[in-house]
Amino acid sequence: MTIETKILGVAYGGGHANIVIPVLKELNKRRIATQFLALTSAGPQAEREGLPYRSFVDFKHLVDSRKARKLGSKLAADMHNPQLGISYEDSVYYLGINLLENIEALGEDLAMEVLALAGRHSFLAVEFLKKVITEEQCTHILTTNSPRSEKASLVAAQQLGLKSFKIEDLYGVPTLFDSLIRKMGVEHYYQTTGRFKMTPTQSCFLCDYARDYFISVQDKWDMVGVDHANSTVTGQPVFDVIDEIISTRPDSTVFPNRPDLPTVTWAHENGHRDEKEVIAMLEQCFRSRRQAFNLVLKLRPNLEPRQITDVIGLFDDSRGNFKVIHTEMDPNALIWNSTVVIGQVSTMLTQAAYMGRPVVIMDPLKIRNEEPLALNGVARVVSDAEELFNAIELLSQPGSQIFRGFEQGRQNMHFQNQGTKNICQLIEQYI
Repeated sequence: MTIETKILGVAYGGGHANIVIPVLKELNKRRIATQFLALTSAGPQAEREGLPYRSFVDFKHLVDSRKARKLGSKLAADMHNPQLGISYEDSVYYLGINLLENIEALGEDLAMEVLALAGRHSFLAVEFLKKVITEEQCTHILTTNSPRSEKASLVAAQQLGLKSFKIEDLYGVPTLFDSLIRKMGVEHYYQTTGRFKMTPTQSCFLCDYARDYFISVQDKWDMVGVDHANSTVTGQPVFDVIDEIISTRPDSTVFPNRPDLPTVTWAHENGHRDEKEVIAMLEQCFRSRRQAFNLVLKLRPNLEPRQITDVIGLFDDSRGNFKVIHTEMDPNALIWNSTVVIGQVSTMLTQAAYMGRPVVIMDPLKIRNEEPLALNGVARVVSDAEELFNAIELLSQPGSQIFRGFEQGRQNMHFQNQGTKNICQLIEQYI
């Protein structure tokens, strides 16, 4: 390591910020210089975490700022979301700089066509990121997986000959890339955002399954040459808080008046095409077997009041075994104090499996057998109310065959803990 070492972290959105921020903070503790490029809602998340950051607006002098502002202002009129906690100016220059680069790189006709097809997902500001990296005198790049700014930073690092570290988000399922290809069409995709291939210096994964799966289908991420030599199972920084939960074992009894019954936590999700069928399945199971278990409805933070009312109205809480939790309880503490966690594809299912809590995937339309937790035998997949109740009943018994299957599935995935520490140690080997 030399005194000139400086690592640029790049994250788009609050979820990806939560992956990068813990690593940057730990690197700072180790006296390694960092800078954080926090885009859209990653900025407010960095503020909450007390980590200084910059965004595209801070580097507008690296481009024709008048053109960028003109382009960005037109887009921001429709795309700026003040609820994210970012300024209008930030949105203007994020949108304007990205569109300006696309116009310069692709030509105006193609740039505007893919913008109409895929919106901001069509952006890939490689040249701008190269200018930022050069101005900040950064020597290494740390980022996550996405087809946009994170990808642009990896491509920029590769073209500048810099080492880069990419932390995969859970299992790295390439839905964003697949969605882009569907929106743009194959030809347009490979003319635009898909025109670059990447090989990070090191790719970091949550578990063995995530790494092996990624390597087998890496072309879907526009990656090439990733193998066991240049990838590491480090664990996931977001899960450091789960390591703390496992260590402290918090006792937060959700149903103090019914402590002898299993507590089933429903990781509610909205927007999936089987949403109505999932709710109907759970409603039927709870109404017919409600004396057999306690049910917690863990709502997503972004639900609107009307949506909350609609869901809650389906479940009767008069007998004291139904409770709704929105943001008033740490979801990891809730999972720890649950007997079984059920849902569709929620991250909470992986959080539960990570800390040893059995998982059930509700799949009334039979579209979820390819989910990683299902493929590895970690999650029990059910398609009707009777199957759901049987799974809850048997997974509540540690000696049952189905519970032993869950434990074996967990072992097969080989989750790795202490993600932040492991990633920082890995980075130190390269600086």
